[in-house]
Amino acid sequence: MGSLDASGIAGPFELSTRQKDITLEDFRHSVKISDNNGSVQLRAAVAPVHPIEVDLKKGDIEVALPPNCNFQIDASSSHGEVDSEFSGLKITKQGDVHSISGSYGKGGPTIHLSTSYGTIRLNRLGPRPPSTPPSSGNSDGGEKRAFASPRAAGVRPRRIALL
Repeated sequence: MGSLDASGIAGPFELSTRQKDITLEDFRHSVKISDNNGSVQLRAAVAPVHPIEVDLKKGDIEVALPPNCNFQIDASSSHGEVDSEFSGLKITKQGDVHSISGSYGKGGPTIHLSTSYGTIRLNRLGPRPPSTPPSSGNSDGGEKRAFASPRAAGVRPRRIALL
């Protein structure tokens, strides 16, 4: 299993892969990720205004959003758990399926999260220490980093397939 870390994605982001841990930070457009066996961590730099969709067959999903954002959530984990730091959302359990649903703030873009055998966490972003500059290249052989320039805004989604 490898990993993919990306930061500063300005345009739409679409990724389909198998057995990768994915971290996406400071994205500003729609996100669509599917993975068969890995974890996904998303950290939004600003309140999302476009849909977010993550579909995992097996693995944990963590989404961290600014506390002042507006969104609609539809998240479910079969054979796993769900947790939210945003009040007012409905958390339910029906059989082996745990779910989070509802609107936060004034509603807004839809966040759809789905996994089996994993935990879904919806966290509030707080102050964090300054990040260190990304290393160039592939330092340990297993980690890949992708950085996009702000000029990418308004372009078609980029499809990335990692096998």
